[in-house]
Amino acid sequence: MERLGLLVDQQGNWRENQALGRRLKNAKLRTNACVEDIDYRGALRGLLARLSRIDVLVIDDWAMSSLSEPERRDNWEICEDRHQVRPTILTSQLPVSRWPEQIGEPTLADGILDRLLHNAHRIEMRGDSMRKNRGKASG
Repeated sequence: MERLGLLVDQQGNWRENQALGRRLKNAKLRTNACVEDIDYRGALRGLLARLSRIDVLVIDDWAMSSLSEPERRDNWEICEDRHQVRPTILTSQLPVSRWPEQIGEPTLADGILDRLLHNAHRIEMRGDSMRKNRGKASG
């Protein structure tokens, strides 16, 4: 029984190694590489490139929570790629004056907000939420 377990384990390892070999081959790396050399941000770079080509990018509920370091960098890249090239529409529950604290790091916050707000058309809503009003009408 132990021998059977070893054979099954060996087969599982062989299949994992084959799959890893295929992934490394499909990654089309320029040189021989190992797992540690794989750039997992490559998929993210592709996504950021696609976002930069969208005609009108709409981001709903912007800055609802504090941004992490990677989120700050990614947002900066999106804003940089789209600045004065393609329109971006943001909706937020927070006033613009509170966006810097949600972004966090002051230098990146300045860069992001400069690109978002330069030549922006701002519409600030006042009053109760439409959802709240609809809830009262139906209740």
